[in-house]
Amino acid sequence: MQSRRQLILKGTWATAALWATPITWVHGAAPSRGQPSVSLHYAVSGKKSGINYNAKATLTWQRNATHYSAAWQVSLLFVFNRKQTSTGLLVNGYPEPRRFVDDGKRIREAVLDPTTKQVRYTEAGAAPWEPNMQDRVSLFFALPKWIAEAKQSGQQTFLVPLTGANGRADWRMQIGSPETIVTPAGTWLATPVKRVVGPDDTAATLWYASENATFPVRILLTEPDGTFIDQRLDKQNKLPDLDPLKA
Repeated sequence: MQSRRQLILKGTWATAALWATPITWVHGAAPSRGQPSVSLHYAVSGKKSGINYNAKATLTWQRNATHYSAAWQVSLLFVFNRKQTSTGLLVNGYPEPRRFVDDGKRIREAVLDPTTKQVRYTEAGAAPWEPNMQDRVSLFFALPKWIAEAKQSGQQTFLVPLTGANGRADWRMQIGSPETIVTPAGTWLATPVKRVVGPDDTAATLWYASENATFPVRILLTEPDGTFIDQRLDKQNKLPDLDPLKA
């Protein structure tokens, strides 16, 4: 039988996976080639029902000239493990997802089909597909382009068409002023981008360092009851590019 602590922590990570876990672009436009292949490791701290905990999360990105594969995974000893993956095309260095998979207690997926202009789900009816749609993993690497375009047009908010494994929900994102963010990997001047939500929704804020705005250095999820999950960059490692013959 699971302990009360295990059940509480499972509930906390179920909330975190609503994201699949959401930046900063301070100067100029996004780079034309986007993010090189990399493995990003985050130190995770959080609180649920008065219980503090620590865990680890990993965000990986591999690419070649035409395709990408990305994954977000979080684990807490033997209590919780969840992985979400996104695969698709690479256009001007940025993702156009075609398949999103959420692997938790069961496997659920969304197939993004521009030919039929639909997103098909394993456990729900289809939703409309539209150009520039992202999923909850590709979003991490697509946001720099959206942010750069918003800043160039003088906008502080923008709308991202977004799909999870069970349905679509467009997210309104708001760009904030640069802040100093301390992480195990160093101190960064970073711009926050947060999801605009109602009082009963899970809030999400991501920070992208101004000198390297291709991935978030911090990700914070907060619930109305005070529950929070805080991911801060610990280290990063280069990864080999995808084999172009297996794309």
